[in-house]
Amino acid sequence: MMNHFILQTIAMVITGWLIPGLYVTNLFGALLTVVALAVINATVWDAALFFSVPYSLSVHAALLLFANGFIFLGACETLAWY
Repeated sequence: MMNHFILQTIAMVITGWLIPGLYVTNLFGALLTVVALAVINATVWDAALFFSVPYSLSVHAALLLFANGFIFLGACETLAWY
């Protein structure tokens, strides 16, 4: 389990290096972002899947992908001071 968080933290640092405007200042901030995204994804995805009425698989997948991107943006903005 801990290896997963370490690999995700490394991926977060690489993502911050590749995407202009996304800054990762230290490893603790990257780890905190990974943990926050894991908690949010564990709760929000289950609720989204439970309450959604899928019109089609592609629309449903696009909506969940958009929601995950929005959650990622919100977590980055919220945890920006780390």
